[in-house]
Amino acid sequence: MSSASSVPSEDATLAPDAKQPLHPSIIDRLDPEYIEFHNKYVVNIVPPHTLPWSPAIRNGMAVPGGTPLLKVAKTQDFDLPTTKCRAFTPEGTPPAGGWPLFIFFHGGGWTLGNIDSENSFCTNMAVRTSRSQALNFVGTSG
Repeated sequence: MSSASSVPSEDATLAPDAKQPLHPSIIDRLDPEYIEFHNKYVVNIVPPHTLPWSPAIRNGMAVPGGTPLLKVAKTQDFDLPTTKCRAFTPEGTPPAGGWPLFIFFHGGGWTLGNIDSENSFCTNMAVRTSRSQALNFVGTSG
């Protein structure tokens, strides 16, 4: 499960070897920024539901086009009875009532992703959403 390292041209979305081409009937209705994003990060990814099952699929990228991790003050993992949780605490002094809380439930269906899959998204939420603490919950398979 890897993405292309270079940006294919718009014509690449129609190439027969593209794994997830945009259908020609919708291209003119899409935002050009989305077309560029799709061509850069999505078009060459084999759809995971078409692959034979392997536990290694959990280690692949769950969300194409992720950004680098943002700096947070603290990252802490918790093992709960049926899931795992990772807390991202922003830098700075907490407000008088404590940090606001953003809770993200990873939706990988116990198939895609792992506790690390959404680190980029969660650090962005911790830093950019009114400086809140972000919690990422991910299901475990056993």
